[in-house]
Amino acid sequence: MSAQPSSSSVHHKPTCDEPHSDDSDALLEELEEGLDNNFDLGGFREQRMRELQAQVAAAQQRRDTSYGRYTEIRVEKDLIQTTANAKRCVLHFFHRDFRRCRIMDSHLEKLAAKHTDVLFLKADVANVPFLVTKLEVKVLPCLIGFVDGVTKMKLVGFEELPGGDTFETAALEIGMVQCGVLNKVPGADAVGAFPSLSGGESRARGIRNGTAGGRGRARDDESDLDDD
Repeated sequence: MSAQPSSSSVHHKPTCDEPHSDDSDALLEELEEGLDNNFDLGGFREQRMRELQAQVAAAQQRRDTSYGRYTEIRVEKDLIQTTANAKRCVLHFFHRDFRRCRIMDSHLEKLAAKHTDVLFLKADVANVPFLVTKLEVKVLPCLIGFVDGVTKMKLVGFEELPGGDTFETAALEIGMVQCGVLNKVPGADAVGAFPSLSGGESRARGIRNGTAGGRGRARDDESDLDDD
């Protein structure tokens, strides 16, 4: 495998732009004006203002970070640090020449814009040889989900997804919700998309100690990275 790192970064913006700081201040002022100064009801107004301020602060944080975007990290050390500090994280190991990795990219872009409380990352296997070895990434695409550094899922190829190459984003989303990587989507089908991954939490510490977690697997005849 001799893929060379690309010279351009992959940062996809969310479908809706977050407000800039000036716009956020104006929004707060407008919302405050909308609340009657004589309306208190035992501190309800103050509580509502705190809630609005928290919402604006969260929106500002998402705008200033990689949350809400599907981001490629090329430096292995940065990837380890970023993933370790994230509450929830989805990491896609990919190869630029593999068609199915590009299919996975398209679905993760949509989910990143929707689940803005989860960090969606991708890493070219050519740039992260240590993690590829330690996490036993042998078949691509390989998707690993972490919560507080604990491996919750490891999806290898498309075998677990209904429809194969033509699987729907919702199928991937439901499976990740059932594994605990994504928060539950209101109205989502209760039937998980990953029958072999659901029903148990791996206690392997994933990237933090370099062990492979989850129950994903490579085919027995695959010893090298390949387009599954």
